[in-house]
Amino acid sequence: MVPRSAMRGVRAYSQAPPRLVGAQPTIRGPMRPFTSGVLGFLLGFSAAGVAGLYWLQREYRSASNSVLASSARLTDSATNVTGYLDRLNLLEARMREVSGDAMSRTEANTAAESLRKLYADLFEETHELRERMWELEHETFATRKRQDPPSWAPPLKDTVRLPPVRLV
Repeated sequence: MVPRSAMRGVRAYSQAPPRLVGAQPTIRGPMRPFTSGVLGFLLGFSAAGVAGLYWLQREYRSASNSVLASSARLTDSATNVTGYLDRLNLLEARMREVSGDAMSRTEANTAAESLRKLYADLFEETHELRERMWELEHETFATRKRQDPPSWAPPLKDTVRLPPVRLV
């Protein structure tokens, strides 16, 4: 045997676990199949529960975001509809105001008929005045004497005489 003093610098390797002095060794019994089945079931159930909870939270978040986006779109649509209704109310008020001031179809027809009569009367009056002016022109030019230029006036050789002009 090797004395202990010689072994001080050398480490001893052993297969047995180190034991505390005075402690009783732990005795491990064989694993029972029922216990391991229950333990496996509990571990699997808890893992499935955690995975299901994660999946439910993710689905809840996506559904919540979808509902929020839909609510925002609905709010925008309601705002647009409110704006359209305000515009329609304004247009209806203006239509009521204009329809109170507007004349009826019979009034418009009578006004148009009176304008037609007025224009017809004006046309006849203008036509009569033109005929009278034409008669006066012919009477004036028919009775007019042609005078010779005075003796002291220079001769008009290059001047072209224009025919009498009709005034109207």
